[in-house]
Amino acid sequence: MELICDLLRADGWSVAEAENAYSGLEALNTIRPDLILMDIMLPGMSGIEATHKIKSQQDTRDIPIIAVTASPISRDNKDWATCEFADIVSKPFTIADVRRAVHSVLCG
Repeated sequence: MELICDLLRADGWSVAEAENAYSGLEALNTIRPDLILMDIMLPGMSGIEATHKIKSQQDTRDIPIIAVTASPISRDNKDWATCEFADIVSKPFTIADVRRAVHSVLCG
């Protein structure tokens, strides 16, 4: 998370951080980000579960989410398919991978 936040700040983006899914969901009560980068392997609540919660709420469902994961990705997997991720960045990732995904989602 620290690497991605540093990279985005260096590129001029404003960044808010959350240590886990619970604090991230709580933060959505006060901020509306243009994009969420969601780690899938989070303590307590997975990123997939958090994404389902975000996408199930009227006021947050349109926030694009990029999955950041070391997990094998299968678009045929029911849990992945229903998340509606805007993009997926697989670990290990490069700086270019993150920049490409963020630029693609935010800038078209």
